[in-house]
Order: sequence, then structure tokens, then C-alpha cells
Amino acid sequence: MKSKLFGIFICTLLIFSIAIPANANMNQNIILNKNLPDKRSLTYNTHNYKSNLFGQKSLDIAVTNANPHQVSIFLGDGTGTFTYNGNSSTGVFPLGITGGDYNSDDNFDLVISNYDSDNITVLLGDGTGVFTSSGDFNVGASPFALVTEDFDKDNNLDIALVNMLDDTISVLFGDGTGGFGSQNIYAVGDNPADIVAGDFNKDNNCDLAVINTYDNYINILLGDGSGGFNLLGSVFLGSQYHSYAMTKSDFNSDGNLDLTFSSSYYPYVGVILGDGSGGFGTLTNYIVGYGIERFDLVADDFNNDGNQDIAVPNTDENTVSVLLGDGTGSFGAHQTYDIGNYSQVVLIHK
Repeated sequence: MKSKLFGIFICTLLIFSIAIPANANMNQNIILNKNLPDKRSLTYNTHNYKSNLFGQKSLDIAVTNANPHQVSIFLGDGTGTFTYNGNSSTGVFPLGITGGDYNSDDNFDLVISNYDSDNITVLLGDGTGVFTSSGDFNVGASPFALVTEDFDKDNNLDIALVNMLDDTISVLFGDGTGGFGSQNIYAVGDNPADIVAGDFNKDNNCDLAVINTYDNYINILLGDGSGGFNLLGSVFLGSQYHSYAMTKSDFNSDGNLDLTFSSSYYPYVGVILGDGSGGFGTLTNYIVGYGIERFDLVADDFNNDGNQDIAVPNTDENTVSVLLGDGTGSFGAHQTYDIGNYSQVVLIHK
């Protein structure tokens, strides 16, 4: 699994893909946080984050370097220029990265998943772009993608993440000081690769969706509002997905969350529409660009028509495909744009 991935967290850019820089350690695909909630309320939109991440008026960047096991910080000046602001040590082979205010001091902090040391590292920010570790916390084998939410509604941010080699997810509850308690573990399918948080059954509790690379299932776990989760069921995607990336949106404007995911073996993305009770309808596939590696995708309204669209990088084709939604849950033929070499992530900014 260790091929061509380093983690990156960034909060702005238009709908263009980021190419891995020549000096990056290309050990894994890019993982980025899709939900950065304000800790004051439980919300599920992708733009609910602080624009002043590290104490500046401009957006900044944090990048995980799988080797030599650290996070690099770059501070933005608002003109598109970034200045290196030092490194912070992590566990072994850091990949996934997410963020929020974990110690209630109104400064942005980071949590990193360490693939080879089977733990997460919490880095507390001081508001100037400097981060100090508050400790490492054990999880399962080979942690990968992770999300931040307040799962137990105690106004402290929690973490959920996939453990790829354990076939499990871990949920850790924040104590509001930057610490996390022991993990709760839930079995999911074979080789879980991505995790999404949202209220899929509209009971005002945070639920989880987990996509499994090898058995091609999505597992839906419903939250009980106190931090517990129960497996509602699974959605089989067929034998041709092997997906590493998934995200949520409301594609048919019915008020229910839907899911979309990318294939890493075949040139398409899939969409399943939610019914508002935690269930999902029939899978629909949409052709995108050629390529066998798609490590990310995003959903947003790219053409300002009020409908949600999808963008996905076709990594080994050096393109990004855009599917425009019609507001009923269907999408037109993909539009393909040339981008940088071996690009892996698409990000959006409003």
C-alpha cells in the first residue's frame, strides 16, 4: 500500500489539482480533510473552518512528509506566496491529516495519522504557526484517512479514522485539552480507505460512512449522539471499484445526504442517493478520464447553477474530470482538463 502518497492539508485553491512537487516524498496518495467543523456546533458542510488557521489573515498550508516523519508548515501572505515556518515531528510514516480546535484555545490544531507506528499525533497550535505535540495516541494497524467531529455532543472535537490493515475504524473522544481517551473500535470491511461523517438518517446525530478498497463495500454506521455507532448495513459497489476516495453531498436537492466515490481500477465515479433513513439507492456510474489511480474527489457547485457537481483527478492521465449535476442526482458527460504531472487532489474554495 506504500506507493505514491503523502498527506496534505490545505484550505483554499480553486478547482484545480495540486501536483506533487518534485522534492516531495511520494510514498502514498494525498489525504486531506473534507470536514473542518467549528467546534461550537455540529455541522457537515465543507466550508465551516476558520479562515485564520495559524494566526495569519491569510490561509496557510500544512503538509505531512512520510519520510522523515514530520509535518511542514507554510504561512501564506494572501498573494499566493508561502513562507516555510518549520517542521513538527510526528509518528512513523505520517499520512492523513485533519484539524480543528482540540484544546479550546481558539487556535487551529492538527491531528495526523501515522501509518507505520499505528497511532495519531496531536499537534497544538499557538496561533502563530508553531505547533507542539500533546502526545501520540494508539489506534489500529496502519491508520489512514480520518475525520474530525463532535460525536458525543460534549462540545469537544473527536476523531474517527480507518485502520487499513485491521479492517476496522477507531473513534477517539477529545477531552477539550488536546488529549484523547482510549479508542472505540468497530469492524468494517476489507482494507478501509476513506471515511465520511454526516447525518445520514436525519436524527441530528453524526453518522459515518466507510469505503473499503478490497471488498468494494460501503458500510454505514449510525451514531447514537453519545459517541456510539451501530452498523446499519452495507452497500455493495460491484467488483470494479477498489476505491480510495469518497465524499458526500445532496445531489438531488431532497435534503438527504448522498455519496460519491472514485474507482481506482476503471475510468468512472459512482453515485448513490440517500433516502434520509441511512439507506441508499441504486448505484449509478459515470465515465471520467482514463487512469487507474484516483485518490480524491470533491463535490460542490462549480458552475453556480445551484446544483452539486463532482470533480475527480485522473492521476496517471494528468487530467481532472468535472461532472456537472442537473439537480436530480444525474450528471452530464464529463469535461476533462489538463493539469500538472501526477496530480492527486482537487480542492475548492468559495
